[in-house]
Amino acid sequence: MKKTLLVATLFVFMAGFAYGQAPTTAAPAAPVKQEMKKERKEGPCKADKEKFCANVKKGQGRIKTCLKANENNLSSACKAKLMKVEKHQKKTN
Repeated sequence: MKKTLLVATLFVFMAGFAYGQAPTTAAPAAPVKQEMKKERKEGPCKADKEKFCANVKKGQGRIKTCLKANENNLSSACKAKLMKVEKHQKKTN
């Protein structure tokens, strides 16, 4: 009887351990990481650049000037990014 109880307890323990180690069916993280990487690369102002500054030639701060000129119409994320960039530029100058 003791041997049967010991074997049953061991079986339950091993089954529980195996269940805890089973792979989960979570959603893949790769698309999320790719989307975050894309957002960092393109930045929060991408849509605003396309909307307000599509015809502005890149270089010499022209796009930033264009965005600043349209600041009242920009998304909140883009406004925050512009403020962060300006704050950083003031520190380095």
